[in-house]
Amino acid sequence: MGRSKFKNNLFVFYTVLFLILSFPAFYYLYKQDKNRRTKLLNENLGEIARLVENYLAATDTGYEDFEALDFLKGILPREDLLLSVIDTSGDVLYGYSEEETISADNRDRPAEIGESLLNGTATSIRTPNGMDGLYYFFAENFGDHIVRVAVPYSSDIVEFLKSRHTMFLTIIIIFMVVWYIMSMLTKNFTNSITRLKELTNSIRKNPSALVRSSFPEDEIGEIGREIIDIYNDLMLTKEALAMERKKLLDHISALNEGVMFFSSDKKMLFGNDRFTTLMSIMTDDKESFSSNILARPEFADVVEFIDNNRIEAGSKPSELPRMEYQLKNKGRFFEVQCVIFPDNSFEIILSDITKIGKNKLIKQQMTSNISHELNTPVASIKGYLETILHTPNIPVEKREYFVMKAIAQTDKLKDLIADISALNKIEEKESIVKEKVVINDIIREVRENFEASFKQKNIGLHVDIKNDVVVFGNRGMIISIFQNLTENAIKYAGDGTTIAISVTHDDKKFYHFSFSDNGVGIPDEHLGRIFERFYRIDAGRSRKTGGTGLGLAIVKNTVQAHGGKIVVRDRIGGGAEFLFSLPK
Repeated sequence: MGRSKFKNNLFVFYTVLFLILSFPAFYYLYKQDKNRRTKLLNENLGEIARLVENYLAATDTGYEDFEALDFLKGILPREDLLLSVIDTSGDVLYGYSEEETISADNRDRPAEIGESLLNGTATSIRTPNGMDGLYYFFAENFGDHIVRVAVPYSSDIVEFLKSRHTMFLTIIIIFMVVWYIMSMLTKNFTNSITRLKELTNSIRKNPSALVRSSFPEDEIGEIGREIIDIYNDLMLTKEALAMERKKLLDHISALNEGVMFFSSDKKMLFGNDRFTTLMSIMTDDKESFSSNILARPEFADVVEFIDNNRIEAGSKPSELPRMEYQLKNKGRFFEVQCVIFPDNSFEIILSDITKIGKNKLIKQQMTSNISHELNTPVASIKGYLETILHTPNIPVEKREYFVMKAIAQTDKLKDLIADISALNKIEEKESIVKEKVVINDIIREVRENFEASFKQKNIGLHVDIKNDVVVFGNRGMIISIFQNLTENAIKYAGDGTTIAISVTHDDKKFYHFSFSDNGVGIPDEHLGRIFERFYRIDAGRSRKTGGTGLGLAIVKNTVQAHGGKIVVRDRIGGGAEFLFSLPK
């Protein structure tokens, strides 16, 4: 349908253009051909008139005896020829007479006579007086007389004077040939136009689909293919942008931070659910999200920042304006961030940094504790050394005593530094090299390390673990678990106690261990805090026994680093019991 319409339009355009350009030329040729034929007929009749004139001039009687013309007329090729000789006064000297009296104003004479008197020759088509039918008259003025020749204006004369129809036929043939050539030359063009129209219809019906279409190998076809390539690239880019937008929205929704985007006039655009949750926690207002959150006092700094850092249109700042501050509410810490974009839209990011805040407090406390714990052995060492330095005459036994005390304090200092380093490595989750570890081998090594202490305090060690109990972990760290628990029992459980180590049960992933003693136990008010760094039930007694206050903190963090859990409780029958799990 589209192709026919285009070809019809092309045909109409070509026809109109052809007619506009060719009609004047054809009309001119038509007139030229007709004039040429009329001239040819006049020349033929003129030759007869001149033949008559020459014949009269050649006879002996000259212009006095016109009867001789009968002989000449008899040998002329046309029998229906009318031949007349007329003097300038209008008298017929020979031949056909119409009583052509020439009046003073020449109004009564025939047209060819009057015109020949003026122009020398003349023609006319008329019906002679007293006769039927039209005649073609030719008259030529020879000075004192006029020779007039007339032939019937018959069909053959009319046909002769007409322009030939072959010219029009030739024109039509030329028109058809040119149209055929144009059709062949524009065939690919027509197909390309049709394909382009089909392409636009296809895009209009399904604007999001990729386009597949073929075009002829011509300029329009090349343009069509370029259009398809550009359109498909745009569709692919649009799909990629839609996918990236979805990823961005999914990412924003999955963020642990709350994010909300605002327009340049401070209207909320979109955000994630986490923003709503943190807003409710931070402001203690469950309905805060339904109101203008920027009007809340918690965001006063944000509003001031936005108003004071508007970006001028067209400018491209090297860094986007950004600000952040922290809020605290009921023991929880929050961080508020704001970023302004080049179009003056902005985002607000809420983060729950309670853990970070608490860790910061813990580190501050730990730093204070470390400083305090380090100060004790350092002060002792300094005191011993100053005593030796400022007492030159001190007895040798006393000097050795102070030196041994200083060495003991340096050992405590070394143990403290080692425990702090071990705890930091565990908390920072440095890469742990794991292997299969036989628990009985670990316990045997710990027994050997504390064999002297066991004998000194009359402490017994009872182990109820099968030889095939194997855990998967870092050997050194697992040794530290049993080492610290054993050391803690030796120091605080009391003399004559018994340490019991056993596997209570196991599952698909873990072995569950019990480490207990039947000593003095741990008061209930301290059970919840004994895993804290530097926490001591009796600080004075603990320092006398040489503890750093980090042993149980190292145990807890080591168990958790292996994916296990640890708890402590009073043992039935007295003493303390540690329950913990290690992976298979």
